Amino acid sequence: NVQLADSGAQFSCVVSNAAGTTNSSAGTLTVQLFNLVTTVADSGIGSLRYASTYTTNGEYITFATNLSGATILLSGTVTLNGNLTIDASALPGGITLNGNQTGSVFLVTNGNVVLTALTITNGNASGSGFGGGILNYGVLTLNQCTLAGNSAGYGGGIVNAYGTLVVNESTLTGNSGSYG
Repeated sequence: NVQLADSGAQFSCVVSNAAGTTNSSAGTLTVQLFNLVTTVADSGIGSLRYASTYTTNGEYITFATNLSGATILLSGTVTLNGNLTIDASALPGGITLNGNQTGSVFLVTNGNVVLTALTITNGNASGSGFGGGILNYGVLTLNQCTLAGNSAGYGGGIVNAYGTLVVNESTLTGNSGSYG
């Protein structure tokens, strides 16, 4: 049996075996939450890509406060499956997701996805041709997001392909597409 008692930043851990022998120790317990982005790295534990891959259905992905004003430079499209929310509204300086001209920034394949307070830029879907910033096949809601400087053959900012799109208090500017 393991019991944890939270006392601020310190955790006390009491471990007991089947015979009832206990061993108590105090120290720092490091817990990596899948739904907390802690780094601007494009992959690995703490990254947005990792969080979006391993967060369970219906969860929120948020950002550590030290990422306020930061830019995450992506090496390719981040695929969003299922029901999830990515929310940067707690960051006073916001956060920028830079597609690095390597594809759409986001591909929403299914489910209900909510994006809040993100700047999505520099996506280039010239390969697929659709949605430089976002290619949506699901139910997508944008709240207080900015899509700027994205490009594609069709829909530089967003292509809503058989999905549902709701845009609230968001800015789409400087996106380019041959068709839309």
